[in-house]
Amino acid sequence: MFQLNSLIRPIVAAIVLTGPNLFCSLFAQEAKPPQKPDFPVVDSSLLPTGEIIRPAGKVIAYAGRPVELSLAPARDRLVVKDKRTIEVIDTESWKTVQSIPLPDGSSMTGNRVSGSGKVYVTNAKNKLLILKPTEDKKYEVLSTLEFPKDAYPCGLAIDRSESKAVVCLSKRNSLAIVDLMTQKITVEIPVGVAPFDVVFSEDEQRIVVSNFGGSKPGEGELTAKSAGTEVLVDERGVAKTGSVSVVEIASQKVMQTIPVGLQPSTLVRFGERVVVCNTNQDSLSLIDLRDYTTKEVVVKPEAYYPFGSMPNGLAITPDAKWLFVSLAGNNAVAVMDLSGDL
Repeated sequence: MFQLNSLIRPIVAAIVLTGPNLFCSLFAQEAKPPQKPDFPVVDSSLLPTGEIIRPAGKVIAYAGRPVELSLAPARDRLVVKDKRTIEVIDTESWKTVQSIPLPDGSSMTGNRVSGSGKVYVTNAKNKLLILKPTEDKKYEVLSTLEFPKDAYPCGLAIDRSESKAVVCLSKRNSLAIVDLMTQKITVEIPVGVAPFDVVFSEDEQRIVVSNFGGSKPGEGELTAKSAGTEVLVDERGVAKTGSVSVVEIASQKVMQTIPVGLQPSTLVRFGERVVVCNTNQDSLSLIDLRDYTTKEVVVKPEAYYPFGSMPNGLAITPDAKWLFVSLAGNNAVAVMDLSGDL
């Protein structure tokens, strides 16, 4: 059975090292005033409620706004996509060893470290930066690839051979497939509204993308404009749908559109299954790529909790047994058992 660990309470940010990627998460722990803390105290009343919290694990404090984290293959460097920089942290000393300017600022997501150790990061305008590791375990910009103007590239995926990248172009409602050998865009494929994150299928013949703004509206449906695109909305003006598109690489077309919860964001794949965070619905959608069946799992710590858990980050253990889900609205992490049937 797919089970949600009940040990979730309001707590603090920490970092989980669970696989090739890494995410900002929160570990369950009662809020108690720390005695002689062995970590930098950012604020004695960090929570809006005035509670004093003691973070689990190691903490590093700096002036910024991290949006996504990735771990180097050797697990000795943590690469943080910040609002204006790429921060490199030594995981042994737990100190920042490098700060690389990110031109035009940061988009909401899009930060991957490949098997070769290269870093791929998207910015808030129209660029994909590729950085390579240096001999002193730092990074330097290897190349910069440009997309059409104001594309707002977000999530990206790199194939195992590192010959191809797929990048979500959020404002263009499309995916760009990039030939990493020639550094050129080979094709741009229309998907749903505001694509956010993307993963390859296990055989790398398909691409799975979360559409943050849902499906494209039909004639006569209620819409509101967002970043130049008409979005399906309800009577309150809130996005009405969420969807995941499955693209076949050979035909370069969407072969399946799967309804999921509202504002689907981060994706993670294990085997032939994909998990997506429904950030505006306090749930996950579990998708089986063999037959496109789905299952929704509510991730609120308790059923009586009000709306607002906001699942927004995923990490999976290498053995695909445990899934960690960061709940931004609860200051908590959900721990899920992936063993057994979905």
